[in-house]
Amino acid sequence: MSGRSFNESFVIKSLEDGTTFEAFFGDGAAIVTEGYAGWQVVNRPKDIGLVEWQGRNPMAIEIPFLLDFWGSDDSDAGIQCEEQVSNLESLCGVGSHAQPPLCSVDAGGTIPHDETISGAHEWVIEQVSWDRAIEIRSADSGRRLRCGGTLTIRQFPEQTNILRKIGPKTRATKPKIYIVKKGDTLSSIAAQKKVYGDANKWKRIADANHMRDRRSLYVGQRLIIPIYR
Repeated sequence: MSGRSFNESFVIKSLEDGTTFEAFFGDGAAIVTEGYAGWQVVNRPKDIGLVEWQGRNPMAIEIPFLLDFWGSDDSDAGIQCEEQVSNLESLCGVGSHAQPPLCSVDAGGTIPHDETISGAHEWVIEQVSWDRAIEIRSADSGRRLRCGGTLTIRQFPEQTNILRKIGPKTRATKPKIYIVKKGDTLSSIAAQKKVYGDANKWKRIADANHMRDRRSLYVGQRLIIPIYR
């Protein structure tokens, strides 16, 4: 890209095949948007509600990014820009039915919890939003020379690490299977008496079924329902 210093750029790299996406920071800094707290108020009729720990969502970080090859003396600038776009799409799983790869993220400490700060966290790219207003294309080839937007990375906690932290009194016993019906949501399933009787415990079902999006249910889907002692 251009001659900026490393602390103005960041790198996301596949832990599976080494595919690498490198970009500059766009307008603004990377910020944590989710992953704090985890407390919830449980209402009690005609009394003060209780505050209970429900567990928190994995950390999510929003990163404004910019690919900028405009003004480069390199005749292949448009090709280089499109290659970086292609790498980003590959890290998102575009063009494949396989699960997108787990990634490392590093920016020399300028992204919260990146590799420089926190070590070997694993991440997935959860979402990418493009900003058409900053896009510039080559008049000759039509290839992008400058483009960018915002991407969101989500911390990926290994299930084996989670199980190590669960004590014998809370570890799941024999799981049940639930068949999704029309109108079901994870919250409504968790709220059923034969499940947990508590809508707030939907995360247990999501974790057991490796679901990143609580809305990704379909009729007839078989869900593992972990039952806790």
